[in-house]
Amino acid sequence: RHLPAQRNKRPVSDTCPNATDVEKFKDVISACDRLVLYATPLTQPKALSRIWCLYEIFCAIKIHLPITIALSAFNRAELETLLNSDFDRLENMFTSIKSAEAEATNPSDLPMITGWIIDGT
Repeated sequence: RHLPAQRNKRPVSDTCPNATDVEKFKDVISACDRLVLYATPLTQPKALSRIWCLYEIFCAIKIHLPITIALSAFNRAELETLLNSDFDRLENMFTSIKSAEAEATNPSDLPMITGWIIDGT
């Protein structure tokens, strides 16, 4: 089983009918063999700006779950170019992520998830 880091349905805060999913979120991630991160567009992956995606990545790293980065053919070619000619840009993209600047469909999720990340839970 693989957990995609970006998908249409998200567990949300307790104001949503699927609040139970939030309580089981870490269990679901723990049951996966890896997390698949769809990094598109490559130079500004949407998943790296979404708080739930960042939390999924955080949880995967915390439990040493492998993360596979999935790319389109175009993005694979772009990655090769960046690796060969602008590695610093590529490195900066993945080392300058700020969860405090992330977005959420439900604004009330931001402080909740940011708190989980800060607490390390």
